[in-house]
Amino acid sequence: MEMMETFLHGEEGYSMKYLKQKLKERYQDDIIITSLPEKSSIVSFRDSAHRILREKWMADRAADKAEENERIIEMAASIIRDDIRLSVFDLSKYPSLEDTENGLSMIPGSLNLFLHKLLDPKGKNTGVLSRRCSAIAHSVISACRPRSFISPVLLAIALYIHRRYASRELIDILSSISFADEYKEVQRFENGLLSGNESSYGLNGFTQFIFDNANLAGPHPSTAGKSRLGESDKQESSG
Repeated sequence: MEMMETFLHGEEGYSMKYLKQKLKERYQDDIIITSLPEKSSIVSFRDSAHRILREKWMADRAADKAEENERIIEMAASIIRDDIRLSVFDLSKYPSLEDTENGLSMIPGSLNLFLHKLLDPKGKNTGVLSRRCSAIAHSVISACRPRSFISPVLLAIALYIHRRYASRELIDILSSISFADEYKEVQRFENGLLSGNESSYGLNGFTQFIFDNANLAGPHPSTAGKSRLGESDKQESSG
């Protein structure tokens, strides 16, 4: 300010506040103005090397945006995969849809958040979207942990196909792409129901029912007729 006053020759000049504003407008981020109480303000310029390095970093960042997105995706996949592997699932019995809130309680939080942000970015959270997220999540978990995860959703799909169409081939096709449980899991589930009348996962025994045609109402009409004819013949011969 003292140097500026030497050029004014007694005329009124800029105030300190206005001068700082004009310097900021002119040099923007390249200037630093430090104000101290009861002392003169200190004006310093940033090192030009810092600005050059920053511009170079911004240019490289724009050029490597695809690589940066790839690193972010890889990190997200690693986080979700670790959460799936660290989840604990009860394998002593078959989980029901009612006990697991239609399978939602079995989904790790990171996977559930990812799918909802992917399929429901506006946050509508409708029932259809919730079911889709749950089904896709169970398919992902089943693919990551095929031997240590029993999905009530995938098992229900396999059971429906088995009961409705009795097609092992269709179940095997859907199971190969993690859209349904395996056919042997369907058999194990039914055997558990038959042996213990509950959805037990125990493999201690095997129960098989074998049956054939049975006549519980009495002898066959043809057999009964032959018997009556035989009795009449005997009576005639005795007479």
